[in-house]
Amino acid sequence: GALGAILMGWFVLVALYDVLVMGATLVANLKWPDLIPILMVNPVEAARILMIYSLDPTLIFLGPTGVYVARAFGPYIPMIFAGSLVVWTMGSIALALVKFRDQDL
Repeated sequence: GALGAILMGWFVLVALYDVLVMGATLVANLKWPDLIPILMVNPVEAARILMIYSLDPTLIFLGPTGVYVARAFGPYIPMIFAGSLVVWTMGSIALALVKFRDQDL
C-alpha cells in the first residue's frame, strides 16, 4: 500500500544520496575533512554514525572516513552528530508548525 511505497521511495532516495556523495567525492577529489559537513547534512548518515559509534568508538567499520572522523572529533562525535539530528528534528517541527498553523486538523 501507500506506506510500502513511501518506505521504498525513502530507501531509493537514501541509496541515491549515497551514490551521489561517492560520485561527488571522486569527481571533485574531496578530502576527508570535506566529507564531515556532507555526513552531518544527512540525518540517515548521522544516525548511522551514532549507532556504529555506540558499538565501536574507533568507527573502523566505516573505513578510512570513519577512522578520520574518530581521530578528528574523538569523544565529541555523539554531541556533533546528535546535534545534527536535533537540528533536523527541530527544523522539521518548525516547518510543520508553520505549514499547518492555519489548517483545521
